[in-house]
Amino acid sequence: MMAAFIARRICSTCLIHSYYSMPLRNVDIFRSKSLVSVPKCLLRHLSTESPQVKDKKPLGGTINKVADKNKSSTNDSKGKKDETKLRAERIRFWGMKVLAVAMGGGCIMFYNSLKNEKELKLAQERNETLKEIGMGGSWTLVDHNGNMKTSEDLRGQWLLIYFGFTHCPDICPDVLERMVKITEKIDYITRLPNITPVFITVDPARDTVAAIRKYIKEFSPKMIGLTGSEEEIRKVASNYRVYYSTGLKSAADDDYIIDHTVVMYLVTPDGNFLDYYGRERDEKQITASIAKHMKKYKQLSKK
Repeated sequence: MMAAFIARRICSTCLIHSYYSMPLRNVDIFRSKSLVSVPKCLLRHLSTESPQVKDKKPLGGTINKVADKNKSSTNDSKGKKDETKLRAERIRFWGMKVLAVAMGGGCIMFYNSLKNEKELKLAQERNETLKEIGMGGSWTLVDHNGNMKTSEDLRGQWLLIYFGFTHCPDICPDVLERMVKITEKIDYITRLPNITPVFITVDPARDTVAAIRKYIKEFSPKMIGLTGSEEEIRKVASNYRVYYSTGLKSAADDDYIIDHTVVMYLVTPDGNFLDYYGRERDEKQITASIAKHMKKYKQLSKK
């Protein structure tokens, strides 16, 4: 009885020792269900950890850990592939977007270039037509300081000219105030040349040099006032197609009103008439128009 017990213990101990020290293939053989010759007692020792062997782990746990590690490695590899694919898709997306923007910008630039060329061609044709009409022309008058002033003296400057008279009750002061504000806005734009406001009287009988000087000081120190003889005023007014007519004189004080064209005339630095602005346009519209004319004039001058 005692001998059988000792034999079983020895057998069990040896088997456990053999289980943890033998190669993996031998363990698989022992654990195979096809080996019916293996005693059940031995199979129990193969499938469970013996309490007598410390700090040893079952082979099954090791195999599971290797499998988990392989699975984790596979997942990491798949994740890296997905990340690489996603990065490539992002690069392709932004590349297509940049290409589309570049192509769109190129098309817009090409369109603007064609549009600008067409506008310049039309502006040049318009300028040639205005030269043939002959508006403006040369003239000789007297400025508000009593000096002789000709159209040639003002060459090289942009001019905004208005015809009126100092005794005008309301229309002329309103227009001159607008004209001064427009010229100030143009002068404020640094990329544009300055422009000079000019006042030419259509009432030379009353608008003497002293009267003109006093009158224009109320509006702007840079304004030029011009007067002259009846013939000189008639000539310059005719050159700009300005209509004016003297009304009936008052019996009390010989005062009278002059009916005249209420228009501002834009003149280029080479002395040619370019455009005109009536009372229907506001300051913003006139300023934008003058700025556009100045830019086109500069572009045409370079050709």
